[in-house]
Amino acid sequence: MGFLDGKVALVTGAAEGVGVAFANAVAAEGAKVAICDIRDNVDDRAREIGDAHGVETASFRADTGVPEDCWRVVDGTVEAFGRIDVLINNAGTIAMTSPTDPWEKSIEDYDLVMNVNNRAYYLFGRAVFPIMQEQGGGDIVNIATDHIYTQKNRPTGGGWVMDTYDASKWGLNGFLLSWSKAGEPHNIRVNGICLGATDSHMLRGFTGEENLTPELIASWMKPGDVAQVVMDLIKDGRSGYNIPVWVDDPVVLTPRSDDFSMKVGIMKSGFRA
Repeated sequence: MGFLDGKVALVTGAAEGVGVAFANAVAAEGAKVAICDIRDNVDDRAREIGDAHGVETASFRADTGVPEDCWRVVDGTVEAFGRIDVLINNAGTIAMTSPTDPWEKSIEDYDLVMNVNNRAYYLFGRAVFPIMQEQGGGDIVNIATDHIYTQKNRPTGGGWVMDTYDASKWGLNGFLLSWSKAGEPHNIRVNGICLGATDSHMLRGFTGEENLTPELIASWMKPGDVAQVVMDLIKDGRSGYNIPVWVDDPVVLTPRSDDFSMKVGIMKSGFRA
């Protein structure tokens, strides 16, 4: 059926938005699919994906930043399918935050955003890494943001009202650099997707119904196109890369580069190197 025949993929945050596109994409390539989400419709979504592509699926209602939930999802996936070959760390959240916010709000926002966007990625990556090591390989793809690796001549970061979100995503670079090195002897590949504005449940909610004009929505990237970049990345076999996926650029997998600053998306003087 596809290049993932006989493989098992786990996608977090896959009841809505871009996560659904990722889950459908791996299923279309023949993978058995496990999805998790905090939303109640996660079981229905898994059935839809399985019916659409003729593959086995599993679903878990889980808070990805809670260690017990993480292990329940990972153990349940292995119990159902015997292995995990692909992890797409996709679950995410966003909040308007700044250093001038009230103290109580700042603490609540930090706990929420860092838990979903950073801690959860750490937990799931750490949980599947030994499984992939024992299997002899696998792929971990972390969904980051164009705020940390963005178009030339556009400043990095999301401005003064997104400090916590940006900090949560910048932190994924530490996992990328360390895990890709640790995984190399075991054929475990780790990459990040530096994703720009994509039509999704989260982005629509953050934008606000009153601001959702047809022109704005048309300017956003399509989840299916982004999911194809991830499939091409997994097929490509590279590791340790931040992959730019930006509005107004072709939504395609960029060529490999031996330039370290380009490979990991490190900025110089606030702009793309």
